[in-house]
Amino acid sequence: MPELTQDQARSLAEDFFEVAKAVGDFRFAHDDLTPEQESVLHSLQEQLSNESNHFTAVAIQLTLDDLQPTLDRINAVTQQVNDAVTTLNNVRSVITVATSFVALGAAIASGSPGTIASAAQDTIQALQAA
Repeated sequence: MPELTQDQARSLAEDFFEVAKAVGDFRFAHDDLTPEQESVLHSLQEQLSNESNHFTAVAIQLTLDDLQPTLDRINAVTQQVNDAVTTLNNVRSVITVATSFVALGAAIASGSPGTIASAAQDTIQALQAA
């Protein structure tokens, strides 16, 4: 079986989550279940939820693997930003560099590789302009 893509893993995680939720909703909507039926449905809901969590973890790992070159670049940029902020004498330059770095942090939080790469490039340009 070929490896999953990030999007496929995220989609599977969502699918398993939705089915787990549906099983849980069914359990709670039917108060006429026997203890055995309740137990079986609860166990299935947990298994489906675990599968959802697994696919979420796979998606995160795939994202991190794809981002490793960008993360290496971010580490280098972080040091450059730190050096610039501690050595620049122009307040506007410090604000510009720090602002671009805040935007980079927001891009990282978004998890979008394209947005992260763009924000990293913006930070590099702000450093060069300083």
